[in-house]
Amino acid sequence: MCDVLEEKFKEASSVKIYCRDIGEFKLSQDNIVALGNIPYHLSFKILEFLIENRLRVKRAYLTLQKEFAKKLTGLPGTKSYGFLTCFVNLYSDVKI
Repeated sequence: MCDVLEEKFKEASSVKIYCRDIGEFKLSQDNIVALGNIPYHLSFKILEFLIENRLRVKRAYLTLQKEFAKKLTGLPGTKSYGFLTCFVNLYSDVKI
């Protein structure tokens, strides 16, 4: 997918495509828009990284497993509501 995106946006000077492990990535710019199809086993790690770098990340559009997304948007008193819901919603505006 990286090759396709790089080709599509090669003329757009305001778009930079980074294709690497987010755990090894160091953000050096502001107003970043993060896009990704996130594997379930890395979902929390990636969200944690984005939240830690929230002053540089303008927006994030992520495709997540349905059950994980429900935990992010759970309502108080429901089975989906818990630590993860509170943690992510403290720092972001989560929408499905």
